[in-house]
Formats: sequence, C-alpha cells, structure tokens
Amino acid sequence: GEQSPFDNEVLRTLKIRGLYKRPLSDQRHDITCPWLQEHTDARDNGSAYFEPSEDFPSGGFKCQHSHGDQYHLSHLLDHLGLTLEDARSKPTIHVRPGSGPKNIKEAERILAATNRYFDRGGQICIVQPDRASSDIAIKPLTPPAITTALSRFATWTKANRNGELRVIDPPPAIASQLMEAEQYELLPVLKGLARQPGLRQDGSLVTRSGYDGESMTYFHFDEERYDLAKDPTKEQAEQSLIEIRALLAEFCFVDACDEAAAISAMLTAAIRPSLSTAPGFHVMAPTMAAGKSYLTNLIAMFASSNIPGSITFPSNEEECRKLLISELAASPAVMLFDNLTRDLIPFKTLCAALTEEAIKDRILGTNKTLRVSTRTLFLSSGNNVRPVKDMTRRFITICLDPQTERPTERQYQSDPLKTVRQQRETYVSHALTIVRAFLASADTRPNARGLSSFDQWTQWVRKALIWLGMTDPATRAFESIEDDPDRESLGRLLHLWHSAFKCKPMKLRDLSIFSNIELTDALGEIDGGESGGNCRRLSGWLRRHERQIVDGLRFERVTGRGGNVDHWRCASVSSVSSASFEPTDTDLSFLN
Repeated sequence: GEQSPFDNEVLRTLKIRGLYKRPLSDQRHDITCPWLQEHTDARDNGSAYFEPSEDFPSGGFKCQHSHGDQYHLSHLLDHLGLTLEDARSKPTIHVRPGSGPKNIKEAERILAATNRYFDRGGQICIVQPDRASSDIAIKPLTPPAITTALSRFATWTKANRNGELRVIDPPPAIASQLMEAEQYELLPVLKGLARQPGLRQDGSLVTRSGYDGESMTYFHFDEERYDLAKDPTKEQAEQSLIEIRALLAEFCFVDACDEAAAISAMLTAAIRPSLSTAPGFHVMAPTMAAGKSYLTNLIAMFASSNIPGSITFPSNEEECRKLLISELAASPAVMLFDNLTRDLIPFKTLCAALTEEAIKDRILGTNKTLRVSTRTLFLSSGNNVRPVKDMTRRFITICLDPQTERPTERQYQSDPLKTVRQQRETYVSHALTIVRAFLASADTRPNARGLSSFDQWTQWVRKALIWLGMTDPATRAFESIEDDPDRESLGRLLHLWHSAFKCKPMKLRDLSIFSNIELTDALGEIDGGESGGNCRRLSGWLRRHERQIVDGLRFERVTGRGGNVDHWRCASVSSVSSASFEPTDTDLSFLN
C-alpha cells in the first residue's frame, strides 16, 4: 500500500530496531540515541527524530548530549541502512475533472494512515500533546487544518493545459467535503484517551503507547516507567492495596465504607478509559478544611499527572448540556466540580453522561451530530451537600468528618499527594494490579447488590475490593437511594394512598373532597402546599414517578372509556394485573 509519513521507513525501522519510544508532539518523536554508549553515565534521554516538513523535506535528528553536533539525520539514516529518498517518501494524489469523490476517499485514506487523525463521533480530530502541561487532548480539525495535513502527508498534482503534471495545493473543496461527510469508513474510531496503561474489554493489558485499535483508545505514557507483573496474584493485589491504603491513613473517614469508596475512586480513575460507564464520586464533610479538595486531587492523580481545574456546576439543563459537550469533546481525564454550595442536581445531560457510553449534540454551523464518549472520571465535593434524586445512584459519596472545632489547625505527618506526584507510575501500577489480579483469579466472585448501569464497574472495581476484604464501596450510594427526600415523599404518599383507597383508581380532582389529614398534607408537600388543589402539578409528579416501586407499592395510571381523564391507583407489585379497568365518575361508595 501507499506509505504514510507517520509509518515511513525511518519510524518503521526505529521501531524494528527497538529505538522508538513515544511521540513527543505532532512531528517529534522520542527515540533512543544509536550512540548511547557515548552519553555521560549512559543516560538515555534528549534524543529526537523529526518528521519531514516543508522546511526539512527529509526530516531531522537531534541529540541533546555533548556529541550532538557530530551526528545528524544523514548519520541516523546510515545507521538504519536508509537513504534520503526513503526518509522523504510521500504518496501522490492526482486531481482530475470528475475525480472529486475518489480524491475525497484518497484524502481520508491519507489521514487514516498517519495513526494520528481519528473519527471522534462524526468529527475529524487529532490527538495533540500540550507542551505546557505534558497532557494530551483531542482537538477537532477545521477545513484549513485538514488542507494543511493533506499537503504535508501527500503530494497533490494536476495536469496543466499542455497535459504536464504540476504540484498544487490540496483543493479546499476536498477538505470541506471531507469534514462534512456523514460518516468515515477509513479513519479509526477514537473513544477516548488514556494517560497510563489500560485494559481492553477482555481484561488484557495495553502496554504500548499510541492508538490501540481493539479498545479504540489512544494511550499516552512512558512505557519504561511502568513495572507491571505479567500475571498478578492475589498476594500481590493485597500488597498493592496496603500501599494504596497507606496514602489515606490520615484522612478522617466516617466509616469503613468511605475508605473503601475512596480506594474504589482511585481504581476507577486508573482504568476509567477502559470502563464503558462508571459512577461519579462525591466527597462530603460537615465543615471546611476537612480534606475534601485534597482527596479529590489525590484521586485525580490516578487518572492523569495533571491536577484538574475546578469547573462551576451548571445552573440549568441548557448550560449543563453545552458544558459537558464542550468539555468531553477533548476527552479530559477528570471533570471536577469542587466546593459545591448546593446539592448535585440531576440534570438530564449529566445523568446521561454518567450512565451512557456517549452523549451527542449538533455541531454548531453544520447539520452533523457530534457523539462524544463519556469515559471521563467525574468528581465533586462540598460541605453538607450531596447527590439527590436521580443522582443518588450515579454518585458514590465519600464522607469525611475531622470531628474537631478547628480542622484548619490539624497537623499532618505526610503528604500523600506529593508522594503520588513523585511516584505516580508506581501507584497506578498498584491500582492496575488489584483489578487485573481479581479478573484473572479463579476464586468465586463475591456477592454485591446490583447497581443499575454500572455492571462492568461492579465486576471490575467493587467486587475486586470486596474480594480483598474491604467493605462494599457502594454502601453510601444505597443509603442515599433509601434516604432520598423524593423517594421518602413517594413512599409516604404510596402508603397513605393505599391505606385510604386500596387499589381503587381515583381521579386527582376527587382527592380534595376527603378529609384524611395525613394524605392531604402529603399531597400538599408535592403540589406546592395547595393541599391537593393543583391537579396539573400533582399529575406531572405522579407521571415522573409512575411504576417506581417503594416498599412493594407503585402508582399506575388507568385511562377511562373516553380516554381523556386519567385515574391513578396504588398497586401492590405482587398483585399487579394486566386486566383493564373502566372507571366511572361517581363510584366512590367504597370510601363510605
């Protein structure tokens, strides 16, 4: 097939010889210097290969050590047994009348062959390192950027009036039509980014930096800095757990389940790009200076070497949708809502981002829809604020309590965040060891209550910690579900309704004629204190909770003959029947 500059003879041969390390930027690659034995103390750093460019058609080589002025690209090529022609080879695309569709397909093939341009949910993007932070991000391409890339990776020609071929710039129409294509057949699909080794769906380990086609994930890490056992044992997992728990020794967890939840957050951070879905983690305390932000930063270090900046929690659904689409498009390792002043509200898009593999929205200025992966770790913290309603099952709460009047005066003996900064690869390896040892174990899997939408997380993280003797890290989530005020209101109304009417269907407008004080008060809590008088608001609330089961009871809507008036009844789940009911407007005698 046609040769790609990214896979050109120089890079291909460097990889074969074991001299290639990792990409440093869009055109620079970290390599082992062939003359390493001449380095002071034989240190292996500071050598780079530069790909061909307009200024350097054959590319370049630079070693930062003292002999750097002696060795150039020609010496590197001689060492590899290559020629200048090998180094500068580029495919040629001929532009002819009527060749537009073919040229567009060829252009896509050229970008796909580089292994750096991807299909990110219907948008052409590039994985681009940030020189300032050393992190990577996904950047969408504009038509001019696509044109530049096509010019760089291929030679474009067109015949003049005399039939002679001349070199031209890629036609702008090619770039525009390629960007606006409804789908891409050749560009590799990119689900997300990983800043450390990760796991494929079958549990196998990805140990090489770069794009992994099986997991559709781009990995970016220094391969030499990770020491991962080939077949980790339970004993190794137990030792890794001891090392991770030592980081948390001075945190004031309320209960054992809170420590387990914090460790589960660290494991989740380390493998989040490998999980289809995962819950968020919320750190809560009764007072300031309890270590909430410190703990979220410590957890975040297991996902990336960069501590994330705090994001303001959105105030409405529209703001939430725009924020999440914008942030997740770049595939950040972590999204952090720090120091919340109100409860975690279940905005529709945020709920979807936590329980679905992707969310989508229309790309501004086009008719295309952008679908972005949600493989990002969600963290939040706040004083006495918590997940509510639909957030209760989507966030695992970690409770801290220093139990002192002046927590700011507490003295700490260690600095775990600094420790992980200095030895991040070691601690990420510990997290991976725990998960991998559990997945490879033949032990009987421990029991754990089902947590809807997070089955894989339960199988890989929750059960791994229970397997090692820890409390279920999802304990607080189940407590939050049980203690949720909305659930409490529903449960109270179900019991009072069932006590008053049994399973008899009722019109909402007829509820106000009865003098059951407790039922009237319960209805008033729901419809804004109007004592059952606001039927529209009560109907909307019941529709939102229709068929939701609490204590074996649930509300069901029954439509009468006319089809215009809804009746509601409280049904026992054990006695739910599919038989139809035809209510009347006046049959209320059973209440007498």
